[in-house]
Amino acid sequence: MIRQSHSRLQETFLGHPTLLDVVCRDGVVKVAQAGFLDCPSLTRVKMPSVEGIGRGAFKDCKALMYIECGKLEFIDVGAFGHCKSLRSINLPSAKTVQMCAFSNCEALANVKFGKKLESIGFRAFNDCTSLERITIPLKDGMVSSVAFSGCENLERVDLIGTA
Repeated sequence: MIRQSHSRLQETFLGHPTLLDVVCRDGVVKVAQAGFLDCPSLTRVKMPSVEGIGRGAFKDCKALMYIECGKLEFIDVGAFGHCKSLRSINLPSAKTVQMCAFSNCEALANVKFGKKLESIGFRAFNDCTSLERITIPLKDGMVSSVAFSGCENLERVDLIGTA
């Protein structure tokens, strides 16, 4: 349990080999660069008040399967890159998904964003080879080039209205 007194986590648990679960209390608003980079045993993240996730914050957390971040608005470059076990994400408050944010998440099959989403960066979901379905709002120019490069199993894109 990460307490409120830590409002920003940067390289806090970098490479921690036995960390299994992360549960942040209200008040933790940002996981900064490399906060949980390369935590090979991490399986679950629950951060109800986190609004931003920094560059490479959860990169190479190969066992990570579950993310719950209800207020998350900003996902930086490579934040969840190479999270090989991540299967599904639901980020209703996300506004920005930067370049390579979820690249090489090979098990990721379902992605759901809410109406607030404004941009999906270059190669954001690059080589998510199991991705079958994504839900995004219908907005011009929101998705960058090759955002879904290598998503060979993508079958369905659900577009939600902005009204």
